[in-house]
Amino acid sequence: MSSDPDQVPDHVREAAQWHAAEMNLAREIVDSLPPGLTFDDFFAEHGVQAPSYEDVTGYTKAGEPTLDFVRDKIEKRTAIAIGTEELAAAMPGNENLDHFFAEREKAAKSKLDEIRKSMGGATD
Repeated sequence: MSSDPDQVPDHVREAAQWHAAEMNLAREIVDSLPPGLTFDDFFAEHGVQAPSYEDVTGYTKAGEPTLDFVRDKIEKRTAIAIGTEELAAAMPGNENLDHFFAEREKAAKSKLDEIRKSMGGATD
């Protein structure tokens, strides 16, 4: 790519301008901090706090899942199961599937009984 500024694509130029504006804003914030005040103090003073390790990972530092993580996982699985069931009930033609699976189960049981009988075992 050429270093000629006229040949730089517009989106690259806009991104560079945005980045420069963000850097200027960051510089203004740093310059406005009173001497001795750290970013952590500044953010705490304004109610801004970084998420904890547990909030980000869902695990404690000892490697155990947090209650919120487990609860979210259970709720997600429950929602997926309910949604899948509702979707299956709403789709046309599923009555035939229920019949098909019932026939398949009946054939499997019959085959199992046949195998047991041929081996001299009892059938259910």
